[in-house]
Amino acid sequence: MILSGLYYLYFTYVNANEFFIFDGFVYFVLILVFFIFFGFTLKNNLIRYHKDKSMKNFIPTFIGGFIIFGVLVVIFYLWYRDSSEVILQANYDGDINGYSFEFRKDGSYLFENGSVLGRSQFRGKYKIKDSLIFLDKNEIDNVVKTNQLAIRYISENINGKNKVIVQIDKKHNRIEDKYFDFVINIDKR
Repeated sequence: MILSGLYYLYFTYVNANEFFIFDGFVYFVLILVFFIFFGFTLKNNLIRYHKDKSMKNFIPTFIGGFIIFGVLVVIFYLWYRDSSEVILQANYDGDINGYSFEFRKDGSYLFENGSVLGRSQFRGKYKIKDSLIFLDKNEIDNVVKTNQLAIRYISENINGKNKVIVQIDKKHNRIEDKYFDFVINIDKR
């Protein structure tokens, strides 16, 4: 019980920014094993308590309860860190893979690089000045190659949208090699 619970807690926190298609199955098995052992432990602790009336019999149950509490705290933390309102959201759709940016009101951003098999998330801080976005990282997951982005209007219409986020260099010129246009879906600036 303790090992499966602690592993689930560790797995949830450490891999919070990485998702794989089979993660749900692994989480389900870990939770199932934990609660099966937790149920047996609770039953045995109750039987032992009725025999000798010692609260020491509930130590494994209390440990299980602390693990459950720890998991709930981690889940709340993971939810809370992304709870700020999204003021700018853009994505690149590459059919079976894609990338997206979410810029939040609290000055944080979330970059996701994903495919049908899973996705990776990267977080950081940003600043917006007019149509320029300055990131705290110079490179993100070998996709974003600069810490400067620009919001630009384009002549073609992509799914009814005509504003994109592009990567730019220090002189504000668009980086033409290895770039992706991130089509803006939400703009509440």
